[in-house]
Amino acid sequence: VADGTGAADVSSTSPAAAGTNGAAATDASPTGAGAADAGISDVEPMDTTDATTTAATTARASTAVATTEAAGPPLAESEVASLAWLLHQLLNKYIPMTKPSVRQASCIWLLTILKRCRYMPGVQDNIMAIQGAFMNLLGDNNELVQDAASKGLCVVYECCSEALRKSLVEGLVHALTEGKSRVSNVTGDTKLFREGELGTASTGGQLSTYKELCSLASDLNQPDLIYKFMNLANHNAIWNSRKGAAFGFGSLASQAGAQLEPYLPQIVPKLFRYQHDPTPRIQQPMAHIWSCLVTDTNKTTEKYYSSILSDLLSSLTSSLWRVRESSCSALTELIRQHSVVPAVPHLATLWTTLFKVRDDVKESVRDAASKTLQSLSKSCIKVCEAGGAESQQVMECVLPILLTAGISSSVADVRSVSLDAIVKLCRSGGAMIRPHLGTLVPALLEAIAGLEHQSLSYTSVRTASDDDRDRFDSLRVAAARGTPMMDTLNYVLQFVDDQVMESVIVGVVDVLKRSVGLTSRTTAAHVVETLTHTCPGPLAKFAGKILTALVNGLNDRNATIRKIFANAIGTVVKVAKSSSVEKLLNKLQTWYLEKEEDSVRMSVGITLRSMHRQSSDIMKDYASLALPLAFLAMHAHKTPEEDPTGTDVWEEIWSDNTPGAEAGIRLHLSEIIAVCEKVAVCSNWAMKSQSGRALSTMSEKVGHALTEEQTSLVVNLLLNTLQGRTWAGKESLILSLSTVVVKTKSVLIKISSKDDELLLDTVVKVMIREATKEKMEYKVHAIQALTTVLEEYQVDKFEVVFDICFPRINQSNGGSNDSSGSSSSTGASTSCSSSSNSSTTASTSSSAVVATGGSSSGTVVTEEDRKADMLENDATWKLLDELICSLGKAWPISSRKDTQERYSVRFVELLNASVSKVPRKTQLTVISTLGKYWDRHYLLLDTETGANASNTVISSSNSAGATASNTGVTATGVTTSSAGDSVSSMDVCPENASSEASSNSELTSTTASAVQSMPLYDPLMETQFDPVIQQSCKIFNYCLGISKYYSLRKQTLSVLLEMVSRIKGNPIILGKVSGAVVAAVEEARRDAQPDIQHLATTIHKILRA
Repeated sequence: VADGTGAADVSSTSPAAAGTNGAAATDASPTGAGAADAGISDVEPMDTTDATTTAATTARASTAVATTEAAGPPLAESEVASLAWLLHQLLNKYIPMTKPSVRQASCIWLLTILKRCRYMPGVQDNIMAIQGAFMNLLGDNNELVQDAASKGLCVVYECCSEALRKSLVEGLVHALTEGKSRVSNVTGDTKLFREGELGTASTGGQLSTYKELCSLASDLNQPDLIYKFMNLANHNAIWNSRKGAAFGFGSLASQAGAQLEPYLPQIVPKLFRYQHDPTPRIQQPMAHIWSCLVTDTNKTTEKYYSSILSDLLSSLTSSLWRVRESSCSALTELIRQHSVVPAVPHLATLWTTLFKVRDDVKESVRDAASKTLQSLSKSCIKVCEAGGAESQQVMECVLPILLTAGISSSVADVRSVSLDAIVKLCRSGGAMIRPHLGTLVPALLEAIAGLEHQSLSYTSVRTASDDDRDRFDSLRVAAARGTPMMDTLNYVLQFVDDQVMESVIVGVVDVLKRSVGLTSRTTAAHVVETLTHTCPGPLAKFAGKILTALVNGLNDRNATIRKIFANAIGTVVKVAKSSSVEKLLNKLQTWYLEKEEDSVRMSVGITLRSMHRQSSDIMKDYASLALPLAFLAMHAHKTPEEDPTGTDVWEEIWSDNTPGAEAGIRLHLSEIIAVCEKVAVCSNWAMKSQSGRALSTMSEKVGHALTEEQTSLVVNLLLNTLQGRTWAGKESLILSLSTVVVKTKSVLIKISSKDDELLLDTVVKVMIREATKEKMEYKVHAIQALTTVLEEYQVDKFEVVFDICFPRINQSNGGSNDSSGSSSSTGASTSCSSSSNSSTTASTSSSAVVATGGSSSGTVVTEEDRKADMLENDATWKLLDELICSLGKAWPISSRKDTQERYSVRFVELLNASVSKVPRKTQLTVISTLGKYWDRHYLLLDTETGANASNTVISSSNSAGATASNTGVTATGVTTSSAGDSVSSMDVCPENASSEASSNSELTSTTASAVQSMPLYDPLMETQFDPVIQQSCKIFNYCLGISKYYSLRKQTLSVLLEMVSRIKGNPIILGKVSGAVVAAVEEARRDAQPDIQHLATTIHKILRA
């Protein structure tokens, strides 16, 4: 029929029965957007004309058509009426119907009549109606009907006038470009979609007709659903209309070329996009039309490049997903075929729009947009690589968009494409990027943090250990510096010059201050260091702003940021003004002295070390500001496990910038004192303690060189700081005061205080006050400091010291000696004998308590309790050791005879009571203290200087009475005092019981012979000497009896040698000593150690002389 083969074939099929039921195509938009609502109206029932009449009339019309084509003579009037009736029925009755089979049969009938009877008056009179009918049929979803309708339009075009042809072309162009759907009536059986396109109903039925869709909406209780289906149906009708128009253009292309020429600017952009439609049934006919209309695709697209690009840009944001997807695909093809240079005015809009489409709700649209972005990026990079004015234009359009909307996008793919494009544009653009560096450098810095996975930041925050977090963050920074983005950043920095320096620095400083990304801020610091090396001149005028931003970063919680910023400061000071450097150092000193955080003090140290390493000349110029702080800081408290303020860093700064410890202190003495003075008045206890240690070191090194003014200032400073209650670390101040007073002896002894008394007296008063504080840990250091000063200046305050130390020592010995004592030597002797007895009796129980870890109740103790008790005992022995040592240092010189007479016996008996109950280390202290005791004792001095006078006094006395009243040794080895108390030598020294017994026996016989050889004897001297010699000899015997402790034996023999050397001029006293210790000395002569043998032999010779 379409080929016009015979009337018989046509007449055999009636319009109501011919054709097939075509299925409707559907294009559903995911966004729910569509064109105008479908026109739906009531459908009149089909006219029930008598079938016989209809058939007869149709037969006559067929006969008339066949006769006209075959014979050519004019038709009869009845035949003309029959033809007119048939046209009327087709145009007004059957074609407007909605039943697909009727419309298909009617289209074929109308095409046949037009081809066979095109020049007959009846046909020519209805040519406009026939054209309208064919235009209407082009919108059907049946391809057979569309093909027949397009052929019919070709026939109409052949036989109509020019005006009608123009109208026909305009209608086709409008249908193709606008795609308006016709308003049609539907019935319940009207198929709106093809079967299976919308799935099936819950009952298993199809969803294609209007009735079935209404039933579904009713079942779902959603009446508004039907309107959505109608919207989809209308959308489907629009694309059917466009496809039908495509059929029409394909048929008219060869005949209406001249008439279509004015419409090509409208047709070409639409066809270019339509041939990339995601639906093949739309894509194929559009591609066919394109091939018919366009002979050379490249030339045509180049000619209409602007029109095509404008149409695609507007279509990228269409509400229909198929339009957005087809626009992306078409744009990809357009970019592939042509350069982007003609699109320069639209490049910014194009990139921005594609970024939005890349975030589309439909996956296929996102994929198409991603491919378009890749193509656009490659095309832009290719143009920039060529160089020239066009490259500059592309760079100026593209780079700002990539830096603002691209790398800051929330879509990962957009960021990836943008970063890749930026990197390649920078590499290909070269110096063309210089005007954009003010935006490019900060954008790259921010983008570096975006390249890092969020889990890394989370892991860093959740890391418990500060050291682990620091190492982890350092690895993050190292990884960031190995990225292509960092390479690009280093590459573009070479193009920074005077013109763009300000804009670059403003952006970098903003990142340093406000960025939250670790890698961004650390990379910004790296940029600053790089610019300092490459552009020192242009950077110099911005150094102040940079230093401000970097210094503020020293307060950051992240240790890695603090370290990197500190290192950057050390680099920037090279180009900074003198005022900026001075301001920086003053601020760092203020932070160190006033801020509480150890991390800040560590950052200050790292900053100064960086200045020292990278800008050593600057450090030398400002040494008076930096080095006094370093000297103070290197005295901060640290342990082998922890160094919170970085004392090693400060020690490096000090040692590398001074000619030596003493010389460095001399150079900056006034500044060091000034810094310590600032710290001493602050409220931070740790800093006060630190200043005390610094002043102590200063005094040790250059104390002898201090002036009276400096000495007075330092001493008064420490005295004022010691006021108030006891706090942790205060012992550093009291020890520092002791060191200062000792090292400045030559000056201090001349200085008077405000009350017209010597400053030394004020110092001693303050130290005594501090020594009486209740806190035992502090008391020990205070006593140590006090006795050091007393010993150095030979000040007699033994009574005060003894009253402080005796209760604690006596308590440790397990005794209950009366601390009041007696003012006379005889009374003291009696008291001490009693004390010795009680202390010896308690030795067993005291030792038992120590052995069991401080628990005498017999209960089972845990390992933790045992460790705690051991620590407590350790502290107790240390305390006891210091107290005994302090008594030795406080023992007055021989000129203070009154004090020595009151405390001689009590002191030595206290030592004797302690020696057997203390650890070996403290036993050494006891021996050392005993050595000081005898070294300063007035009796030995009298013995040395007045030996002849003693002999004269002795000769005038009754030797027998003296022997009877003073001999305290019996044959049984028991020492008896005048009060009648006795202490077994076995209890005092269990290790040398037999040895001491023989020694006492020998002492008796030797003394008797010595007395008999001397006609005169002084009873007072014997009364003074006997108790202290007896107690001292017991100490010597006990310590010499411990053969396994080499140091103790050697120290004991040294003290004994000193003692016997000084009393050898008095044979009576020497005889007493010899009788008590000769056995222990004999045993020591057999020691395996040569020096022990030598000392013992020397003593033995003196004793036997």
